[in-house]
Amino acid sequence: MVRPRILVIDDNVVLARSFARMLRDYETVVESDPHAAIARICGGEAFDLIMCDLRMPLLSGIEVLRAIREHFSSGGGPDVIMMSGSDELATFNLATPVLLKPCYSTEVRAMVKRLLESRSA
Repeated sequence: MVRPRILVIDDNVVLARSFARMLRDYETVVESDPHAAIARICGGEAFDLIMCDLRMPLLSGIEVLRAIREHFSSGGGPDVIMMSGSDELATFNLATPVLLKPCYSTEVRAMVKRLLESRSA
């Protein structure tokens, strides 16, 4: 059985790796550079789900989300969970799930499981 692939994009490597540990039942890849993450996605590397931090110094999570949506403009792209340490994501009309940090591993795993199950339904 092929395990779903998840890409975690967060400039805080320690935090990104902690998300990877929470999601150890999946094939989880960590990328701390949002430009490198976009290059991987646009280069054809397949992910079932992407978790992306909002505030990163090199490129904002909103810009990463736009790049992902542009790349998959004809459909078929991965689900994206936006993450933030504040409720500022509520001010954006993202049409994507939002995860507020800090969060519990049970919350993260439940959200990921729900999204992955909805993809396979």
